[in-house]
Amino acid sequence: GLVFGVLIGGALAWVAAVRRPMVTDPEEAAARLGAPLLGTFTGDDAGAGASVELIATNLASRGQSGLVVLTTWDAGVATTDLTRGIGEAWTREGRHMLLVDGAVRQGGLSKALGAGTAGVGFTDLVAGLAVEDAVLRNVQLPNGPRMLFLPCGRAVEHASSLLRSPTAAKAFVRLRQQFDVVLVDAPPIMDRAEGAALASIADGIVIVLPPSTPSKTLDTLRRRIEVLGVPLIGVIVGAAGE
Repeated sequence: GLVFGVLIGGALAWVAAVRRPMVTDPEEAAARLGAPLLGTFTGDDAGAGASVELIATNLASRGQSGLVVLTTWDAGVATTDLTRGIGEAWTREGRHMLLVDGAVRQGGLSKALGAGTAGVGFTDLVAGLAVEDAVLRNVQLPNGPRMLFLPCGRAVEHASSLLRSPTAAKAFVRLRQQFDVVLVDAPPIMDRAEGAALASIADGIVIVLPPSTPSKTLDTLRRRIEVLGVPLIGVIVGAAGE
């Protein structure tokens, strides 16, 4: 009976794998989305490792300016440390950039950088309740310059509607005028309305994928990006062992 159960379980797993093929090669995953692979990283170096420095260099070489949104396809893929690492690398390079915590529900960057989620920030700026001088913060990098950072701000209802409002559009115009690049850590675009809203108004997006992604998910993600009508700058994949 035990052997029979193992055989049945193995057969079911094989059928599931056939019906739901996984893409494990980073280059193939990027090709399926129609964008270049910017690099891979592990959980150990997502913040300041050599692989993130390479990703930051590759992304900068694309010549992207304006509002750049770094996002993923679902809440199971973390982007906070990676976005922070890219922002710090660009700041050390001397780029006039702003790092933004656009994850208005979680506020991961705001917590990591000591700003918290209760003070004024991104949501207040796009709602027209605060000006840039009141919400931008300077973060001292270890043995380096200061990085300009915009925390998430106070929680609001219907954040996606706020992000698409005329008031928000004016705020984004001002930020584009003040900085060469505005790098936003955004919620997932598949299951968070505010993530999709941020992507739809960006000048370009970067997608972060896990080490393996279902083929069907990549197809769905590609169609979502097409619907949003935003350029896909590139793809970043978490390496095995993340």
